[in-house]
Amino acid sequence: MKVSEIVEAHLKAAHISKAELCRRVGWSSPALTGRLKRNSFSAEDWRKAMAAMGYEVRVVKPGSDAERLPVGPRVRKMEDKIIYDTATSTALCNNRVSEDDMIFQELYRDPQGRYFVVIYAMWEGGIHRQGFLRGFLGRRRRGQHLQNRQEYR
Repeated sequence: MKVSEIVEAHLKAAHISKAELCRRVGWSSPALTGRLKRNSFSAEDWRKAMAAMGYEVRVVKPGSDAERLPVGPRVRKMEDKIIYDTATSTALCNNRVSEDDMIFQELYRDPQGRYFVVIYAMWEGGIHRQGFLRGFLGRRRRGQHLQNRQEYR
């Protein structure tokens, strides 16, 4: 994927016009159009454009312990007297392939080491629905599940 395609996809996802991006970054409209047509963004231009849309460009070594940024909007929910909050948890992975994917899942680990999955379903017009799977892969729950399976055999 080219940098110009990434910029255009994020403009669409953030519902920002090219004119608004130019105003935020301080570029003329022909300058942005030229960069997009020729795919001639310097690293600094790309960083500035993405920052103006509310994104951060990061280079992370695969397999490193660097923190991943969550893809979906914040979800905060209480289940069994435990508050699960995506803002205070670490995003581990998600199955969103592109910005056009409107249904995806994201796996989190909270500060106490509990794992949970948030299921996002988003439609045009700003309607967002979040499902929630608590205790996903939790040690205690996984052990109970395996014990229950052996009892039923």
